Amino acid sequence: MLKLLAKEFPDERWASQALCLAYYSKGNTAGLYETYNRMLQSGHFDAATKNNFAMICLLLNMNVQQAHALAEAAYRTEPHNAAFVSTRAFSLHAQGKHSEALALFRTLPGTDLETPAIALYYGLALVASGEVEQAQKYLSFAGRAQLLPEEKRLLEQTQRQPE
Repeated sequence: MLKLLAKEFPDERWASQALCLAYYSKGNTAGLYETYNRMLQSGHFDAATKNNFAMICLLLNMNVQQAHALAEAAYRTEPHNAAFVSTRAFSLHAQGKHSEALALFRTLPGTDLETPAIALYYGLALVASGEVEQAQKYLSFAGRAQLLPEEKRLLEQTQRQPE
């Protein structure tokens, strides 16, 4: 029912937002992709929608160039928003710009870095930069979070890497 409402009435943001929450709770990344994409196609260009779509694209390795641009745009609108910083830093990490990603993460207060949804991406950047021991603290925070399947795979891959 929510999917139909969100599709038929794209200006009713509550339906799309509720659908995203349902998809997230079920770990349905493809559904999130479809919903955020439809929101952008319907003219919802707010920073949160751009940020969320960018993260989903990066996780799915789809529309990667658009994801990098959207992550940067969302970050530029609110450079102190921890979620936007995290997505932008993950975008940099995905481009192999690990030191830039770390520098961006390090603009956040420690309490934000310990937030499970952010800790995963910070941990990934730390591992990629050779700071494996420090990364373990943040990856353990991430392990306590409700993660999408693609995030779980990233966490598992990181934990299997040799030190």
